[in-house]
Amino acid sequence: MFQSINTSVERSLIGLLLVAGLALRVYFLIATPYHEPARIGALSAYNDEPAHVAYTLHILETGKLPSAGEPITRSLTAVRPTFENFQSPLYYMIHSGVCRSIKATTERDVMLTGRVLSLLCMVGIVWTAHTITRQLRTNGGNWIVMLTVLTLSGVFVRFSTQSGNEAMAWLLSGLVMLTVLRLDERANARPLYAMAILFVLGVYTKLSLLILLPVIALAIYESGKALPRVAWMATVFILIGVSPLMIYNIAVFGSAIPLAIGFGAPIWRWPTFDTVLYLVRSSLFPWSELWRSWIGVLLMSPALICISWLTVRAMVRRTASWSLALLLSAAAAYLWLNLRYDQAEGRYLFVAWPAAVPVLASTQINAPVVFMTVAVFTLPYLLFVI
Repeated sequence: MFQSINTSVERSLIGLLLVAGLALRVYFLIATPYHEPARIGALSAYNDEPAHVAYTLHILETGKLPSAGEPITRSLTAVRPTFENFQSPLYYMIHSGVCRSIKATTERDVMLTGRVLSLLCMVGIVWTAHTITRQLRTNGGNWIVMLTVLTLSGVFVRFSTQSGNEAMAWLLSGLVMLTVLRLDERANARPLYAMAILFVLGVYTKLSLLILLPVIALAIYESGKALPRVAWMATVFILIGVSPLMIYNIAVFGSAIPLAIGFGAPIWRWPTFDTVLYLVRSSLFPWSELWRSWIGVLLMSPALICISWLTVRAMVRRTASWSLALLLSAAAAYLWLNLRYDQAEGRYLFVAWPAAVPVLASTQINAPVVFMTVAVFTLPYLLFVI
């Protein structure tokens, strides 16, 4: 049990983490440049953001979804890049609806509105993570460590302050996993229907939520033992629900999963050591313009050691089957992507973030571990000031 820190200290830590997380996000939401060339040694624009904004602007101006665009290798520096045009449309429809309702029509206003939407999605992610930890009946230390990751992790900070569909996809991933957990304690159809609806919404937000399919299949199989009719209905709903998007993608982009529209023609390749290195660095500190060779290694290594230690501890203990299925599915999808494209960003694995909750729940966490986790996830931010 987490008895070495009393309740008041727990509350203080949680409050400090929430304040620190919000302060970081407000800063990056305002200070991060937009659609500018990278500046080595200084906070720079994220090159995907203009393409996400261009997608929303297209809907605002034409009332239609964009057609096939140029891949990132050709349109990265365009006035309105089109390499995100293959993305599922739900986020952009919501973004454009919000912009229209508040009369945000200029590119900068649309961009800022998108950043605020991502921040709101992050609030939802924190709530979802807290609900999952309560569902798993974890102790206070597990929740504080999870909250540390959510509030201080550079990937969560960066992509909850950028205009794009990443944060909304992460939120829906968490909500799907929450409904999966609730299937175990409710002998009725409601969580199964909710899971099916949220999964379809997730796929319409970002195709990477397809990595949840093994967990969905496992949940439907287990539920089918008690509720076979409902399980079949959920399966049919999912198949019917995602079919229009797949048909649309084939008709417009030539493929059900049209990654070539965004990344260019695939070239089969073996991931190299540089791929692994980029994965590690971008998972811990995604601002590549600020990496400082050996200084960066020193500041990121404690977080890497902490994560590795927690992972090894979880591997030697029993963890949830859905968590293992989600982790393996995410790893397989990441490997498949990098066998075909040079796309090693660690954020592609973060759609599986709910799997971290039972990993933490399988490990006894005490006060020193909590304070160590807070410290090691704070260290990389020193790269902004040294």
